[in-house]
Amino acid sequence: MTGAPLRWERREPPLEPVAALALGTAVPALAAATRSRLAAGHRLAVAADGTALLVLGEAPDLPWADGARYLGEDDGVLVPTTARPQPGAALWRVALGAADGQLCVLVPGHALVGDRPAPVRGPADLDRFMEPASGEPGSGEPGSEERAIGEPGIGEPGGGVARSGGERVREQGGPGRWSGTTRSGAEA
Repeated sequence: MTGAPLRWERREPPLEPVAALALGTAVPALAAATRSRLAAGHRLAVAADGTALLVLGEAPDLPWADGARYLGEDDGVLVPTTARPQPGAALWRVALGAADGQLCVLVPGHALVGDRPAPVRGPADLDRFMEPASGEPGSGEPGSEERAIGEPGIGEPGGGVARSGGERVREQGGPGRWSGTTRSGAEA
């Protein structure tokens, strides 16, 4: 699939949500909403790095937050509930190098691959994500990286044309940390 452009088409009917994703400035709002859901007894798993927060759970348990994207599963890839990647999701999973059992997330402008997180133990585990981090995407600060590449709103067909992007490997590991590969763009 080298050089194959990623295109998005509208999906009808939408997929059942199984995850919520926040990037950059949307992370604190999703973290706060997730913390509230955990305090209310909902069972959720969380994966995160400095610029992304992924919350996994059953549709009724997922938190709602401004700026979050809701994802469903398409051939082993988490994609926006109202959008379908072309070429198909299974091909993108292979092209992104996701191993069996790993999470693979594909949204316009972003691809994430990493290990599936364990459920969060308690609401306090989300405290570190509640305040805006320095080094947000596009801030120009050390540790920041511009990660939005021609990114339309969630589920907008025709958006998110794949382009070559930088690749970085996260080795932070530990509970609640995203451990895997984060790619900007999605040209495989």
